Amino acid sequence: MRGPAGASASYGEWLFNVVVASVSALVTALLVVGLSIAVDRIDSQGIEIMEQTSPEFIVQVSGAVATPGVYEIASNGRLADAVEAAGGFTQDADVVHLNLAARIGDGEHITIPAVSSNFDQVKEEHAIVSGLINVNTASASELDLLPGVGPVIAGRIIDEREEHGPFISVDSLARVTGISSDTLEELRPLVTVDD
Repeated sequence: MRGPAGASASYGEWLFNVVVASVSALVTALLVVGLSIAVDRIDSQGIEIMEQTSPEFIVQVSGAVATPGVYEIASNGRLADAVEAAGGFTQDADVVHLNLAARIGDGEHITIPAVSSNFDQVKEEHAIVSGLINVNTASASELDLLPGVGPVIAGRIIDEREEHGPFISVDSLARVTGISSDTLEELRPLVTVDD
């Protein structure tokens, strides 16, 4: 039989166990509350990201489209998106000369030519269908649309960028044989080297 010392030891063990259990419960509760707050923050940040929309570009579409006008398209939009916003092509649209995958920039005026229009006249008027022509990615037929650039110089532009890398500025087109300073000045508002 235990005496007072034994009873005291049992009470001490019991008290120790109660304190350990209480501290464990408190630590567990704090962890649960902390994790709950962290998950809420992660969820709310995820919702904020999902709610963000891509910026819009404003473009003007004219020519052989159902409803010419000014439209908003996504900032990653293509020529096809602008045409769709304008109600699609008319029956006389000249889609053969278009690159529907061409990127569209903010503030561009896109003119969709009609089959009946004289394509040389479009070339002379500098009405480039998809806005600025990127000389680093344009095909020979797209480069041929530029004033002062025929099929021969278009081929030289492509050869130059393939042999020596992309053009870093519009001025670097001067390294192409056949592009004079006058031609370069004429091309400056019509071409770009940016993506």
